[in-house]
Amino acid sequence: SCVSSVSSHSKRQRTLVPITPMPHYSDMDTPELKNKLNRFGVRPLPKRQMILKLKEIHQYTHQLVSSDSEDEASVSGATAQMKPPASRHHCPPSQLNSTSLSNPELCISSDGDSDSDGGISASQAASRLQDRLKAVRSFILSDSKLYSQILQYKPLVLSQLQEQLKAAGIRLGAAKLMDYLDSQCITFTTAKPAARPKQPSKKKGKH
Repeated sequence: SCVSSVSSHSKRQRTLVPITPMPHYSDMDTPELKNKLNRFGVRPLPKRQMILKLKEIHQYTHQLVSSDSEDEASVSGATAQMKPPASRHHCPPSQLNSTSLSNPELCISSDGDSDSDGGISASQAASRLQDRLKAVRSFILSDSKLYSQILQYKPLVLSQLQEQLKAAGIRLGAAKLMDYLDSQCITFTTAKPAARPKQPSKKKGKH
């Protein structure tokens, strides 16, 4: 234990430690796994996938809990180490439990100060963007339907998400929202949902 304590002091761990230990999902029966997944609105999967999904959800939710209290303290340090997001790529949604979602200040795009916020400093713009990203994260977590859609790997419709955020008083440009979703490996589509075809009115006429 001495070695581990020394190593923990010598370098900070990159990953957050869950507050509660992870249950032994591997030892659970299939019905119990299905019940636990059902709580998160996830449909039944093969047993191995259910175990992986439950571990992912547990790690993700407990990382969020453990990091929330540190958000305020880490704002100044994280914004100083701000990095632009990686180029857009389709990575597996299983990475949804990355610490970047629990620390949205790490996901601030490099053009954070190019928003329509004239006359403010880069740090103020970054802080404002960080607050918006936190609001987006909280909105996704509070909307069980939306969160369930992400866990089921269903792509979000960008325009619909923007409308939902706007209705909740959260304004974020499409480019920054796309960068944020990309950084969380959340799949989305920019295609608008197909409108229901209108029934052609039948004209009464004589042949």
